Formats: sequence, C-alpha cells, structure tokens
Amino acid sequence: MDPKPKNLSLAVQNTCKSKFDICAERPRMALHANVSALSDFSRNSCSTPLIEYFPTHKTALVCFAVLIIALLSPPAIAQIDESQTGAWYMYMWNTQLKDSNFGFQGDIQHRNWKPGGDLEQLLIRGGLTWSPEESNNTYTFGYAHITSGTFGRGDAKSRESRLYQEATIPQRLGSRVFLTHRFRLEQRKVDGQEYRNRFRYFVALNYPFNQNNLGKGAVYLSLYNEVFVNLEQNIGNNRSVDYFDRNRAYAALGRRPAPSIWLHASGD
Repeated sequence: MDPKPKNLSLAVQNTCKSKFDICAERPRMALHANVSALSDFSRNSCSTPLIEYFPTHKTALVCFAVLIIALLSPPAIAQIDESQTGAWYMYMWNTQLKDSNFGFQGDIQHRNWKPGGDLEQLLIRGGLTWSPEESNNTYTFGYAHITSGTFGRGDAKSRESRLYQEATIPQRLGSRVFLTHRFRLEQRKVDGQEYRNRFRYFVALNYPFNQNNLGKGAVYLSLYNEVFVNLEQNIGNNRSVDYFDRNRAYAALGRRPAPSIWLHASGD
C-alpha cells in the first residue's frame, strides 16, 4: 500500500510519447531518461492533432476525473519510514524498424530505499511493439525480470519473471488536453509464490499552458495515475493478496526545451 507521497523528482525524457513510471509511494527523488529513434508517436509530430480513439469526450472526461480523484485521495500508511528519502533511476527507450510497423521498447529501473543504495528493486524490461497502419496505437508483447530487496539491513532478495501484453492509446481532447491510456496484462511468477495475473490501467494527462501543442518550448502540467489489480488472490501455502494491489499517482510541472528533451519537476 502506498503512503502519502512527498516527492522531490526530476524527470528527463527524450521523446514526446507520454511514458512515465515514477511511483509516489514515499519520499524519493527520481531521474529518468527516455531515448527514442523516432519523433512523437512514430508517425505524427506533437503539433499535429491526434486522432481521437474513444467514441465521445465523455469517456475522456471520466478518465480525467478518475485521475484527479486518485491524486487527491488519502493513501494508506505503509510499513516503512515515510520520512526516508529514496531514489529511482530510470532509462527508457523505444525504436521503430525501418519501413516496418514493428519496433522495440524497454526500460531499466534501479530503485533504492536510500539515494545512495539499499536496493528496493531492479527492473529490466523489454518488448516487441506493433503499430497498425494510419494509427497512433501501439501494442506490445514483452518480458521483464525484477529483483526486489528489503528495507534496511539484510541481503534477502526475491526475484520475479513476468510476461506482459499492453495497448497504448493516445488521445487529444480539445485543443490542449493530451491524454495517454495504457492497458497492461501481466503474467507473474514470483519466488515462493504461485503464478498469478495482474491488470494495470494507466492514464496520463499533459496540458500545455503557453501553446496549443507539446512541441519545443511547451510549459505544461503533467499528471498520471495507474491502478494495479490482482486477478487472483491465492499465492500458495495458505497465503493471499488483495485484489487491489496498489495505486501510483504523479503530478509535475514540465518543460520541453528541445524536441528531444522533456524536463519534469515535482515536490510535496
């Protein structure tokens, strides 16, 4: 469960595709870089209006309401020291094969309980992507390996192998609201636990203040929320987990000083 976020974070991204994975679970600093061989959404620049993939604006407004409620809802208390500052270091990348609808994407995340060490989690993830013709949607099939440590002293670690499938759907609402929806299904095998599935829904919102697009020079509000739901509760040996796994929320002020660079700053 996630305690009240008290983040100090700096984010640097090298595409305008909305890819974020900063968890506001406790005080931490975050630095992440995203590298891509293509510009925004592979085929369109950020200044080009995006196709709306949802039938009505009401759908997008509902998603936005869910995001705001999640950001403002009081989180539960965790069994860790909330005053401790941790750190997440992230490297994200994606590329498209020449003259092809296929490509690759991945990320490496090193999360520490403390800025200088005490491993919380090391995640290595990569996948094959496919984008249909004349569409900004992206579909991914991939694999992740995760090593998790324990808080404080001790060398105990657990490992997880995970397959995942996801659909990423961008959407533009009006002239300035840029949404990204991501639906992900994971097949997880954690050390000492039975196989189980997990579903994740991610919605991100970027709102530029000084122009009608997220191109060079944009100053914008960046929000996201991601909900994690376990599809099975039994993990073996008479142990169980809740259906609701966790929730991640993020809010930041962003600036795009160059086409290949995104800067985010947030605090609490």
